[in-house]
Amino acid sequence: MNGRCDAVCENDSAVYIFEFKMESNGCADDALRQIDTNRYADPYLASGKNIVKIGVVFSGKSRSITEYKVS
Repeated sequence: MNGRCDAVCENDSAVYIFEFKMESNGCADDALRQIDTNRYADPYLASGKNIVKIGVVFSGKSRSITEYKVS
């Protein structure tokens, strides 16, 4: 595993792995690809929980989410 993801939230049934991007530095697909490429989910695979990967893009101008994708 290279680096670490931006955020992880875990409950009894699922692990949510978030990767955040600024609008000028990528899209939601890039964020999901980074989660896969860097194998951020690997530490949670043995838990038996549902793994949910979420790529989120923020706008620097509006300071809001402009795009997100869930995988």
